[in-house]
Order: sequence, then structure tokens, then C-alpha cells
Amino acid sequence: METHSQELMETSSGQAKYEHQHKAIVWRVPRLPKHGQGSYTTHEFICKLQLTSFDQMPEQFEKNFYVEFTQPATAVSHTVLRSVSVSGGSGEPPEKFVKYLARHEYKLEIEFSEKEQNTYMQAAQKKPQTESKTPQHNPDAYIGQPEFPDDPAICNKDSDTDSD
Repeated sequence: METHSQELMETSSGQAKYEHQHKAIVWRVPRLPKHGQGSYTTHEFICKLQLTSFDQMPEQFEKNFYVEFTQPATAVSHTVLRSVSVSGGSGEPPEKFVKYLARHEYKLEIEFSEKEQNTYMQAAQKKPQTESKTPQHNPDAYIGQPEFPDDPAICNKDSDTDSD
């Protein structure tokens, strides 16, 4: 008999594990986008904790998480190095080498859910339709008002022409 067990931590790319030196779960993604993948792709990390009544729960969880990454061969400010002057060298010509590297740090909010829900069912769930608050068209409501004459001959008269 084969049983289907879900992992505690699931990622769409990379690996996630608890690291004691950070006292946190660390999600490492070696390269984004992955080879053959589009630039604007959503990446997902899911952590499922099944706690018993004996487990101690904190009163509140951290509301944010931190994302840190480096982007090689990039200068976010679009700065370009044109020349370098080296003073007081050993007499040998210096090696000419420039390494562009952008470092990014973000603080983002965590989305918590109390109950486990199948992601397909969540995405396919039909949103409840709200009643339209726009008034329904009722042509009889305009009868008898001077702006809306009852006589069809007057209704069909073009106001731009002088003919009667």
C-alpha cells in the first residue's frame, strides 16, 4: 500500500531548510530565472506545520521576512567605470579587472493561512457575484416629463433641422 505524504516545506525552485545559525528557515535559489524559464515567473515557498495541542504556540508570528540576493554583472545605478588610477604600486603594471555586482535586500510581508487548502481548488474557486447597484432601465419612468415628450412625432424630430 502506497501512502501519499506531503513535504513540510515545498518550493517551486531551489531548496529550503532550517538553518540553526540563522534560527530561521532559509530558502536558497541558486539562479533566477532558471534555465529556459521566463523572467516574470512567480516562485512559491510553502511551509506546513502540523502542531498538536501540546506544542507551544507563540502569541503572534513575525509579520515580515527578508530577501537578500546578489545580481552579478549588474550596476543598479547604471554606473560605468571609465578609468582607475593606481598610485604607489610595486612597479609592475596593475591587473585591469572590473566586477559589477548589485546587492539587494527587501523586507516583505508573510501571507498566513490557518487551514490547508488545495492550491488548485483555491485558484479555481468561484468568486461570489455581487448584485449590480446600477438602476435598471425603465422607459415608462420618463412618460409625462417635459424633457421626454410622449408624442412620437416630436420624439423623431431632429433638433438640427428647420423642417417641420
